[in-house]
Amino acid sequence: MSQERTSSRAATTVAVASTKGGVGKTTISLNLAYALAKRGYRILLGDLDPQGAVGLSVGQSVSEAPGICGWVREGRGPVDGFLVHTRLPELSILPFGPCSWNEAQQVDHLAVHGVHRRLGQSFDVILWDTPAGLGGFTESALRHCEHVLLPVQAAPLAARALPQMMTYLGDLRRMGASVELTAVVLSMVNLREKASLAVAQEVWDLFPPSLVLDTMIPEDPAFRQASADAVPVSLMGRRPPAVAASFERMAAELEKKLHLGLDEHHGTPLRLVD
Repeated sequence: MSQERTSSRAATTVAVASTKGGVGKTTISLNLAYALAKRGYRILLGDLDPQGAVGLSVGQSVSEAPGICGWVREGRGPVDGFLVHTRLPELSILPFGPCSWNEAQQVDHLAVHGVHRRLGQSFDVILWDTPAGLGGFTESALRHCEHVLLPVQAAPLAARALPQMMTYLGDLRRMGASVELTAVVLSMVNLREKASLAVAQEVWDLFPPSLVLDTMIPEDPAFRQASADAVPVSLMGRRPPAVAASFERMAAELEKKLHLGLDEHHGTPLRLVD
């Protein structure tokens, strides 16, 4: 059921970022964007990965769309024509787009800023999927986003990269960026394995409880199948796998953290029986 915002403020901007690859950034970005859109928010999912991870996750037609690279190539005019609209009216995608290495280098931090400036009133949330690392396109997102969602893979050595991210975010803030670490989410969790549980415990010890989401993304073969089917896990069939509920819970948790502005009671209660 669609829910309306209580203000006309500009979009909340979020980067899903990590220094480490293979932690589930694209899986989280796509499925979280879908879950937020299902809650009635107008969502733009932007892809800053030159490999086009988001596009590949939802189908060839999206990965081949001009995307942000095409927008830059065409002179950075209106962005609307470069968006891919989905069957869910609240969710749009801005792919990275096919381009040469030289063209990709033109997608600088001003491109991210330009998207925010031109589309900020058209969406409630602009969510960026970023490549691994802290330079290039990830830096572009971090310089111009308000919030960072940090996935941490529940696997040995994963937590050791966290101090680098924290130092980098501190450096950006000292240089005038407004970005802040808003939430940490444990991904690929298998609490039956001691190593996975140990990483989870390390994250719980390292960060204040208010920063670590209660929702954890489990290790689940459904993600591989969803990737093969090029759909969010919630659209794998009429009865989606149980793991789809993880992103619904995550979206609910992030509403307050992202100050999305729905009214306190999330609309009028609905009676089960008239």
